[in-house]
Amino acid sequence: MYFLRIYSKYIITFKTTIVVNKSLFLAFLLLLPQFLLAQDEGVSFSELSKKLDNELRAAGSQRDRKTLGHTYGTIAGLYLNIARFSRDEIQPNSNISAEKKENLNKAIDYANKSVEAARDAGDKDQMIAAYKTMQNAQSKAGKYGDVVVTKKKILELNNGIFASKKNNDLDKKNIEYENARRLDSIKKQQELYQQQLNESNQKLSQNQQQLDATNQNLSKSEKEKANVNKALQKTQTDLTMEKSYAEEKEKQLNVAEEEKALQAANLALKENELKMTNELLEQRKKERIFYIFGIIAMVVISVLIFRSFHMQKKSNLALTKEKKRSEELLLNILPQEVAEELMEKGFADAKHFHNVTVLFTDFVSFTSVAESMTPQQLVGELHVCFKAFDGILGKYHIEKIKTVGDAYMAVSGLPIANPNHAADVVSAAKEINEFMLKRKKELGKGTFSMRIGINSGEVVAGIVGVRKFSYDIWGDTVNIAARMEQNSEEGKINISASTYELIKDKYPCIYRGKVEAKNKGSIDMYYVS
Repeated sequence: MYFLRIYSKYIITFKTTIVVNKSLFLAFLLLLPQFLLAQDEGVSFSELSKKLDNELRAAGSQRDRKTLGHTYGTIAGLYLNIARFSRDEIQPNSNISAEKKENLNKAIDYANKSVEAARDAGDKDQMIAAYKTMQNAQSKAGKYGDVVVTKKKILELNNGIFASKKNNDLDKKNIEYENARRLDSIKKQQELYQQQLNESNQKLSQNQQQLDATNQNLSKSEKEKANVNKALQKTQTDLTMEKSYAEEKEKQLNVAEEEKALQAANLALKENELKMTNELLEQRKKERIFYIFGIIAMVVISVLIFRSFHMQKKSNLALTKEKKRSEELLLNILPQEVAEELMEKGFADAKHFHNVTVLFTDFVSFTSVAESMTPQQLVGELHVCFKAFDGILGKYHIEKIKTVGDAYMAVSGLPIANPNHAADVVSAAKEINEFMLKRKKELGKGTFSMRIGINSGEVVAGIVGVRKFSYDIWGDTVNIAARMEQNSEEGKINISASTYELIKDKYPCIYRGKVEAKNKGSIDMYYVS
C-alpha cells in the first residue's frame, strides 16, 4: 500500500495542539493504528475522522479558537492526502471516484472551519495554511474557479503582511528624519544662544570698562557718578537677565538632548522588536521543516509496519491454503478419522475391528486383454473403471483401501462402525457389477469382464511405512475375501457364509455348496442373485 504521503505538510499545525491540548493529540495517535487496520478491513477513513471531530466538539467549550483552527487544518490536510492516494487522473470535469470526491469535499469543509477559527483567534499564518489546503483540495476536485478565489485571498493576506513590514520601515525612516531635523534645529539654536552669550559678555566687558572710566571720573562729578551707578545697576540687571536667559536656553538644550536620546532608545527598541519578529519567523520556519521531516519519517515507518502486516497476512493465508491442500491430500489417502489422528499425534495406532465386510474385485483375463491395448488406452480404461468404483463406494460410505494392478480392495465398518456393513457392500458390489456389464456390452473388447468376492468378519487396520505410507487391513477375513474373488465367475458376486447370514433377508442368494479354496479347504459359498 502506498500510504507514504499521508498527513503531508499540514501536520505541523499539531505543534500548537500538542502544547495546548495534549489529550486531543493522544486521541489522534490512538486513532492512527485503527486507521491502518480499518484500511485492511475495508472501513472508510471518514468513520474514524468522526471520532476525532466528536472529541473536538466535546472539548470546544474548553479550548481556544486558535487551537481549534490548527486542529481543523490538520483534519483537512489528512482528508486531502487520503484523496491523493487514488490513482485517478485529475483533469477538468474528470470522473473521479465517489470516495475521493467525498474526501476532497471534507478537506474543503474542514479548511473553511480552520479559516473561521483562525480568523477569530487572529492567527494569520493558520489562515494562509488553511487556504492553501483548500486550494489544493479544490484543484484536485477540478474546481478551478474556486481555486482562483482562494488564491486571491491568500495574496490579500500576504500583501497585508508585506504592507505591515513596509509601514514599519517607513516609520523607522520618518523617525530618523525627524530626529535629524530636530538635532539640526537644536544645534542652530545652541549656536545662536552661544553667539548671544558672547555678545552679552562683550557688552558686559564694555560696560565694565565704561564703569571703570566712570569711577575714574567720579570724583569730577557726583552727578555723573550717580548716573554711572544707575547705568551700572541697569547693566548688571541686564547681565543677570541675560545669564538667566542663557541658563534657560541651556536647560532647553539639555531637554532636547534628552528627547533625542529617548527617541534613539525607542528606535533601537523598534529595531530589536523587528529583529525578534524576524528571528521568530525563521524559528517557526525551521520548526515546520523539522516537523515535516518527522512526519515523513513517521509515515514511512507506518507504511513499513502496514506492509509487514499485509505480507504476514498474505503469508498466513498461503500457509493456510497449503495446509488445507495437505489435509485434503491426506484425506484422499486415509480415512478422515485416521488422518485427523495422524495430524494431531504424528502417528495413528493400529486398531481391531470385529464387524466389517471386505470386498475384492478383479478383472478376468486382464493380461490378454491388456496386450490388445496401447499403454495409454490401458491406463485410461483402468482410470474410468476405478473412478466409477470410487463414486459408487462413496454413496455407501465404504472405505477404499487400495488397488494392486487390476485388483480393487475396499471395506465397510471401519474406522467408524456400521451395523449395515454387509448389506452396503453387497449393494455397492451389485452397482459395480451392473456398471461393468453395461460397459462391456457397449465397448466389447475395449474393456474388461470382472468377478467379485465378499467376506465378513474381524480385521486389524493401521498405517504401514513412513514414506508413501498407506492405510491397510490384515486378518483371515481379508484372506477369505480374496479366495471368494478367486473362486467367483465372470459377472458374478461370490460371498461367504458369514456374509450370507447378514444379508440373506435382504438379497436372494444361490448356494454353491462347499468349494475348495487355496490354503483354506472347503468353504460354503453363495452367489448373489
